[in-house]
Amino acid sequence: MAKKKSSVNVLDQISFSDFEQENVNFPVLCKFIRTALDVTQLQMAQKLGITLRAYTFWEEGKRAPRGWQAMKLCVMYFYAKEIDAKNLLSKEQPETDTFSQEENPQNQAA
Repeated sequence: MAKKKSSVNVLDQISFSDFEQENVNFPVLCKFIRTALDVTQLQMAQKLGITLRAYTFWEEGKRAPRGWQAMKLCVMYFYAKEIDAKNLLSKEQPETDTFSQEENPQNQAA
């Protein structure tokens, strides 16, 4: 007996909203990743397995990553995006104030 396929297509659940443009702006993407991860161009180049000059060309828009380089950059992008989101959340949440002696209900006389 054949297995009935689900009416929901798994591919429909995948969103490419961050990559809707026909051409990805690699200079902006690289700078965002580097800023979010707080690393240098040399550290990025080493992690990607490329020369510093090649990475610098990416950030300057003179060249674009190819093949596995782009895949590695994509993984780094999603990691950087997660870190950036966590940083934004921590900035938005107000710091908890501690009760002063007068405000603390446990210290008030009955």
